[in-house]
Amino acid sequence: MERVPPATLEWLLAEDNPAVAVLTRRVLLGEKDSGETRALWARRNEYPPVAMILAAIDNEGKWTTPGRDYNKYGGNMWQIHFLGELWADPTDARIQAAAEYAFSRQLPDGSWSVNGRPTAAISCLTANVGRALARLGHARDERVFAIHAHLDRDVGLPRARINPRVVDRERVPEPGPGPEPPAYRRYRRARDLRG
Repeated sequence: MERVPPATLEWLLAEDNPAVAVLTRRVLLGEKDSGETRALWARRNEYPPVAMILAAIDNEGKWTTPGRDYNKYGGNMWQIHFLGELWADPTDARIQAAAEYAFSRQLPDGSWSVNGRPTAAISCLTANVGRALARLGHARDERVFAIHAHLDRDVGLPRARINPRVVDRERVPEPGPGPEPPAYRRYRRARDLRG
């Protein structure tokens, strides 16, 4: 890691932010997981920003009323986005409830809207919530594949995919044989027709 200054690398490896420390080891340093990194990875929800977000969630998996899902930085979808960006541990029941709440607000075309109506669906919200849900253990969920199909139709991202192998090594198995989810099959077919 000759391009990363030693002080920066030391900061990235500090264990006060477990997700950053483990991702630095995995991605920047190319280290294999060990007992130490697995224990550190298991502590992601102890990171104060994650812990504060999780402390504020209600029993239904939301932080505010549904009408405020998109409220900038404070709405429900923003909290999901933050948890995904912070690599929160999806095995926490509160995160599972929040993910299900987010999916309950997803529109039939795979998008999310600022007010629940299809005419107010926006691609950046859809992409951010989709990436967060993939990182929060739903990378292989048909509802996430529906997001790809929507984005492909909306903004023309023919190769827009989340690589599930880099999302969370503990939660996502290596790709293998098996049926392709129907939403992904529709996405692939639409992409192929576009050329």
